[in-house]
Amino acid sequence: MSGERGAEWLEWRVTVPLELEELAAESLLRPPFTGVEVVGGGVVRTFARAELLDDATRAEFDAEARAFGATAVEWRPYEDRDWEAAARATWRTFRVGRLCVGPDGAAPRPDDVPLRLEPGGAYGTGRHPSTRGGLLGVQRFLAAGETVVDAGCGSGILAVAALLLGGREAIGFDIDPNAGASTRDLAAANGVDGRLAFREGGFETVADVCGVDGVAANLYYDLVERHAPDLARLLRPGGWFVVAGIRASLETPVRDAVAAAGLDVTWRWPRGRWVAFGGRKGGG
Repeated sequence: MSGERGAEWLEWRVTVPLELEELAAESLLRPPFTGVEVVGGGVVRTFARAELLDDATRAEFDAEARAFGATAVEWRPYEDRDWEAAARATWRTFRVGRLCVGPDGAAPRPDDVPLRLEPGGAYGTGRHPSTRGGLLGVQRFLAAGETVVDAGCGSGILAVAALLLGGREAIGFDIDPNAGASTRDLAAANGVDGRLAFREGGFETVADVCGVDGVAANLYYDLVERHAPDLARLLRPGGWFVVAGIRASLETPVRDAVAAAGLDVTWRWPRGRWVAFGGRKGGG
């Protein structure tokens, strides 16, 4: 891990078995990295400023990567500092239900809802199955004029989607301070910034919120298990919830925790090793 100190940016290249590519890509979507690319053949790479990665930090990241199945890790100087421009060159609009997600706000069909999104952020581009599941769940349950909380919002894509689909107001929160800028930028790009509030922190930041119509949570399974009562507390009786980002192999304990909190699952969307599910709070 030497020889890269002169580089302003570093590339972290991780090699995993093919079946772990998606897991690796999801694991690399974290600060201080500012993008992720699945190169193919089990290779995933991400980028960060060199000043944010001392030897000890890089060693910790390498150890974590090997813990989730990486067979090789490598740090390289990354001289092309405009990697986001390169990503934009290949970024194309794609559809998730009624949503058309892309850089130009295109909506080819009359009932399409465009969601303008530029590549380059480290959080929630919509392509990963966890985010797709969240977007589909929001579309299934959301009714016009409803209020929504996006728990662990990342880029704010679920909250922004809810507002574009007819929601009235949304709150997004995340423990990562970088998520605030990402959420505000995405909301502004889609003209909903006046209706979306961001709060930095965890569930404690919405302790004053209750009785909302819907909650979307694209979170790790252990956070959903731990905070299932918080999800239920946020909702009005009969309000809906969507949980995404759950590994299919860990679905049972998460659903048990959700059920124990009084949330009834009525919808499930599996995709490969990932699953999203949703339903309503009892009493409505």
